[in-house]
Amino acid sequence: MKQKSRILIIVIIASISSGPGIFGQPLLPVIVNELCGFIDTTGSVAISPQYLEADRFSEGFAFVKKGEKLNNGTYDIREVGFTNPGGEFREVKGCDKIGPFSEGLARVRHPGVGAVSNTKWGFIDTTGMLSIKPLYDGAGDFSDGLACVEHLRMFLWVVISDSFGYVDHSGRLVIPYEFDQAGDFSEGFANITLAGKKGFIDRTGKMVVPPQFEGVRQFSEGLAAIERDGRWGFIDTAGTVRIAPTFEDARSFHEGLAPVKNSGLWGFADPKGNVVIEPKYSAASGFSEGRAAVCLGDKWGYIDRDGKTVITPQFDYASGFDHRRAMVVVGEKRGYIDPLGRFVWNPSN
Repeated sequence: MKQKSRILIIVIIASISSGPGIFGQPLLPVIVNELCGFIDTTGSVAISPQYLEADRFSEGFAFVKKGEKLNNGTYDIREVGFTNPGGEFREVKGCDKIGPFSEGLARVRHPGVGAVSNTKWGFIDTTGMLSIKPLYDGAGDFSDGLACVEHLRMFLWVVISDSFGYVDHSGRLVIPYEFDQAGDFSEGFANITLAGKKGFIDRTGKMVVPPQFEGVRQFSEGLAAIERDGRWGFIDTAGTVRIAPTFEDARSFHEGLAPVKNSGLWGFADPKGNVVIEPKYSAASGFSEGRAAVCLGDKWGYIDRDGKTVITPQFDYASGFDHRRAMVVVGEKRGYIDPLGRFVWNPSN
């Protein structure tokens, strides 16, 4: 597929979860001289920088785009597909975007042609073959055996209605298009929106927590953050409020603690609602591998579960740890550190 477009060379930085590499190690995306490649956890190059764009590894594969930079500053995208940890590339024709593999399937976007057809999403398997036809106006990733899909009813270029349902691995619509918005499943539940209020359904489509909240997060460790009357708390899977909505904001539980916000600053609460790490950070992420990335002022560092600083705030951004490695940003350059804050890949590009 040949396509000319101006793009940014981007490596997804929200998560570095990357799946196993050649020897069971995760592979991490890096950029060198405006080309994307992958390193292992020792900092050694595993797949040489050769792609215009590269996403993280998931279930052993990573989405990549191949082509070349032209003299006028645009990029000639010639092939879109995925690579395995051995650097073997497989083209997926007819699409311009591939999501991460989840439960053996990856969502793919097929661009519309001019004004006569719309962009549609389907799913491929790990061989690159189309497993579910591109019939959907939007699609999420598979989780708990189901994927959220979007259906638009159009009249010419005007949207008449926009609704969401869920398909199984065969592409069968098992939960009808009946929600105004919908999210991925987590721990057997998915958040949905009806008439501006949010609740949760189970895998059968049964409404287990009726829509009643202004905002919700996914279930994690048996609890979900919910917003009611502008304040955030937590419910359990039965919909019972376990932590009263008293926080300005809240995120999901990870490793027994959840980021919560009070007086404009972030700290951490335990499952009983006790604030065990006092709010003093301008931003915070959830715990992973015993550490949480936190921002003090305008610099990011890491704390442990006791709230002790284990890596001094010094980065312009920091992600969570995965396989004992975390991506950090210094200026506009990205690198990777170990749990002691030592670089295994110095910031580049």
